[in-house]
Amino acid sequence: MDSENEAIVILDDDPFFRQLLQAQLEDLGLSDITLCGTEKSLKESLARLGHRRVLLFCDLTLPGEDGLQVLINLRNYHFYFSAVIMSACDSRILTLANTLVQQLTLPVIGSYPKPFSPETLSAIVDTWRTLDSNAGSTTPALNGFDVTDALKNGWFLPYFQPIVEIASGRICGVEALARLNDPRLGQLEPKHFMPLLESVGKLDELSLQIAMAAISSFGRWAPEGMTLTFNLPVSLLRRSDLPDLLADHAHKNHVLPSQLLLEIAEPGIHFGSTALATATRLRLRGFKLSVDDFGAGTSSLLRLKSLPFSEIKINPEFVQGCHRGGAMRSILEYAVHVGKELKLEIVAEGVECAEDFEVVAGLGCDKAQGYFFGHAVPEAQILELLNSGPAHKISMLVSGLP
Repeated sequence: MDSENEAIVILDDDPFFRQLLQAQLEDLGLSDITLCGTEKSLKESLARLGHRRVLLFCDLTLPGEDGLQVLINLRNYHFYFSAVIMSACDSRILTLANTLVQQLTLPVIGSYPKPFSPETLSAIVDTWRTLDSNAGSTTPALNGFDVTDALKNGWFLPYFQPIVEIASGRICGVEALARLNDPRLGQLEPKHFMPLLESVGKLDELSLQIAMAAISSFGRWAPEGMTLTFNLPVSLLRRSDLPDLLADHAHKNHVLPSQLLLEIAEPGIHFGSTALATATRLRLRGFKLSVDDFGAGTSSLLRLKSLPFSEIKINPEFVQGCHRGGAMRSILEYAVHVGKELKLEIVAEGVECAEDFEVVAGLGCDKAQGYFFGHAVPEAQILELLNSGPAHKISMLVSGLP
């Protein structure tokens, strides 16, 4: 293990014990040691240490909080650390703590009574170094503070994936998808940062940031009649100012509300009266609403009919491989039937091959989206795609299907 990449953090409300443990660790040759008395100072220290390997000594009993909850909170921020739980409590409490950390799958080496003997402390450090050297490249790329900083610095950008009108084969719209351009790690896809943003309560902020950036970009290059789709968490519909906010921004960027489709995932469409009022006002302002991942939730036909949606986007799980038949093909057929009954536009998302495209076209879907037509790309490349005559190429592709 690279000693220059390792750091020790001690969380204990007793300053005398912190200094005692620091001295013991220094006797073992460890020099980068941070002393913390509260969870707040601990989080600040871990954020400062960045992606170094950290051995955290965490007291089980802290004023107003407990060490286990502190570790759970840190895991939610995706900090990378190995922890040692320590306490002057009864040995039975330490045994119970060991059982709990195993159930919670927390990164804990073990639980030990205070104070430490030199032999015990040396064994703990050796175990930590062995575990970390075996971990290799499994260190998480990001933590909660990283994604929060990325939001502040504007490192999240919209990438655009084409949406094809099946009848004509032309690109009729694009969907804005979030990407993180991290100066250290390069471009990262949502799977690397979405869980983090949810865990730190920043998903709404990201969604609005991407929507605004996408509208600004779209206004610079979009041909007349093209649409822009972006995701909207149902929680944002609780903002009564959302219709005005989006309408004003669209107007400033010469984009019509009718060109914008706001996607809401099907599991989230069971919203209350405030969200319903906001959704209705968005439709009255000319925006369109789409049910994303249709088929993944439990929406009833009556529920869908009573909500102001203009489109359903079928879950990719039921589209990919649909040419092979089976249960997924049956669900796809039912989803298309529901869309037609409700007189909604139907988008098949996740089309990755010609065979699947042939099926969704034959079932009567209005639009299709997926790797078969193109990956999500930055603004410069979507312009290249639009300007290089893709409508003709895709039209030929569509007409050439058996």
